[in-house]
Amino acid sequence: MEYNQVFEELCKRLGCPQWLVNDLAIIILLTSVIFIVSKQFLNLYRFISLAIKQRRLNKDLHPYYSPGDVERSTRFYVPLKYQNVAPSEDEEPGRRYVASAKNKITPLFLKKVFRSTNTNKFYFILADSGMGKTTFLINLYISYKNQLTFFSTNPKYDIKLFPLGKQGILDDIVSIDDKDNTILLLDAFDEDLEALSDYKSRLNTILNAVHKFRFIVITCRTQFFPSKEEEPHETGYFSFGEDGEYNFQKLYLSVFDNKEVTKYLQKRYSVVFQFAKFRKAICNTPHY
Repeated sequence: MEYNQVFEELCKRLGCPQWLVNDLAIIILLTSVIFIVSKQFLNLYRFISLAIKQRRLNKDLHPYYSPGDVERSTRFYVPLKYQNVAPSEDEEPGRRYVASAKNKITPLFLKKVFRSTNTNKFYFILADSGMGKTTFLINLYISYKNQLTFFSTNPKYDIKLFPLGKQGILDDIVSIDDKDNTILLLDAFDEDLEALSDYKSRLNTILNAVHKFRFIVITCRTQFFPSKEEEPHETGYFSFGEDGEYNFQKLYLSVFDNKEVTKYLQKRYSVVFQFAKFRKAICNTPHY
């Protein structure tokens, strides 16, 4: 039985008059067409928007990040969350809290941190390998660039992103003129060659060079620091420097939950045209 016959039979059982049946059929048909067309336009908009973002990022981040880095970081991006306690501690017995609170990290910086007037300007973002530290910074960079202010299409401050693993990168950072009105994003402190031999001395050198920037956000692998340097765990704050002059807020990237894993896989594989691959990926995911 065709769809319209099923619909007409249902209306008859409900006692609907024939004119209403005809009108409802037309309305449902038009609504379906509008929905399908709107969805296609939305997909087209997303495709064009993503292409524009990637082109802009390729230009802005050259030569530090390749077009491949940008494509991987933006195409299948699922917004990351943060917490004040290391994810590894959530499962430890005898913890003070049952579970750490998790919130989206990009809105935290866009709506609160980068609009703040307090003296807290240093942030450390910690995560295990492969959890998306570079991906987060690239998407934070483009999200800030795409913001609209009330009087202008330009954000209040400039923003720069640099990988600390590149040799001589500190010279490029120091050469920036308007430091007081520039947000500085520094990726992968654990990949800095000098930090590998003496992280305290290298971090002190970097901070002395960048402390005049408006805000400084540094990412690093969690296991890079000795555990005693990661205290206090619960508050998420620590001081650094000979006199403790640099006060950091420490945030941890949260592990994906099942819902976020599904969102990523839905972006990675078409549920309609690649359902077999999507299902296989779901079945092979440890979260499930």
